Amino acid sequence: MRKPKAPYFSPSENTDIASGDTETLEFGGRHGREFAFNRILFGCSDPSKLHLLEAELQIGSRDVIIPKVQLLALNRLFYDRSLEGAFQIDSNRTLQIEITNNHNSSLNVGASLNGYDGNQLENKKQEYQSRGRTIPEPVFLYGSKSIPANATLSKVGIELPKYDVVFNRMAVSSGSDDNLKMLLRYDNTDIMPERYVKQVNNEFQSMPVVTPFSLKNHKNLNARVTNQDGGNAHDISIIVESYKAD
Repeated sequence: MRKPKAPYFSPSENTDIASGDTETLEFGGRHGREFAFNRILFGCSDPSKLHLLEAELQIGSRDVIIPKVQLLALNRLFYDRSLEGAFQIDSNRTLQIEITNNHNSSLNVGASLNGYDGNQLENKKQEYQSRGRTIPEPVFLYGSKSIPANATLSKVGIELPKYDVVFNRMAVSSGSDDNLKMLLRYDNTDIMPERYVKQVNNEFQSMPVVTPFSLKNHKNLNARVTNQDGGNAHDISIIVESYKAD
């Protein structure tokens, strides 16, 4: 009896990471084939320490698609929702996730992908082509910073690519969501009024922005973060899921 083919590509890896060390989880298509992911889920032996882990995503050993951000921000981006499209990776190339443990003891960290490879990916491409489209490929925007105690509207830059993109969704993490408030500013105009980090995540955890809007490559996008904790600085990481504008 032939073993049925899996309807979904869902590899998983985990590793122990000593305090202060960095380890790499690597994913490739089966038999070196092209693959794509539309969701990544993370876990660790102490889930309350996800904000003390940093992750960098790159294709192969050089092409960085997301530089170091808190693992918690990545987990929040994917926890309740997949990408609108999928991030495609060529044959014989791999997705590498470098994870750094900033906690004071060892942690076991795991990651799993959801997506397509081989015939699954070809079928998905044909499905879009039949509608005169291609699979939407995400462009990840990001920003990270340590916000000093009592800081008011501290600027966190979010770099835009060299082409226009459409804002779809975002996720934010910090060491203290209840103490940090933020607003989003584009081209010197506040496009998201100030609110707590938790409110931002509640808004985008399971749905995209109600009215997508374009971000021009020659404009500036940044967050302004206020830390209400008078005695401690707190790190913040921001990830935006966007797509290349038509």
